[in-house]
Parts: sequence; structure tokens; C-alpha cells
Amino acid sequence: YWLVHYTPEALVTGSPELDFVDRLLADVRNRANVDERRLFAVGFSNGAILCFALARWRSCTFGAIATVAGIADFGLFSLECPI
Repeated sequence: YWLVHYTPEALVTGSPELDFVDRLLADVRNRANVDERRLFAVGFSNGAILCFALARWRSCTFGAIATVAGIADFGLFSLECPI
């Protein structure tokens, strides 16, 4: 279960789950040859909500996201990469 926070603070800084994704990607990069141009995020239901958060706060990391059956809050998105 991904606990993507939508508190006022999280809307500015992102959710703690994003730190997990950052650590996971760092581990994968250390273990495998990763083509940075081909990083994609896919999520279903609550995972889709996490993907929307990744699109908002990690847009420079992922080339695309795909979501299925998740609630989208498009007010969270911006065109700039915050990190």
C-alpha cells in the first residue's frame, strides 16, 4: 500500500514514498546497466496514485508513466522539475 500524502506540506515537498523510489532506483542503478532514457513508472489503483506523484515530483526521472484505475489530481502537476 502506497501512502501518498496530500497534506499541504507534501504538496510542496512530496511524499515519503518518493524517497523510497529514489533509494530503489539508486540500488537498481548500482546493480544493473540502466538506460536513463527508458525509465517508466506503471501503477494500478493506489500504485497509480503513486505514479501521479512521481509525474509531479520526479518528472525529470521518468520518461513516461502509465496508470490504471487511480484517482488523479491534475492540480498537483507542474511543467518544471522540482529536484
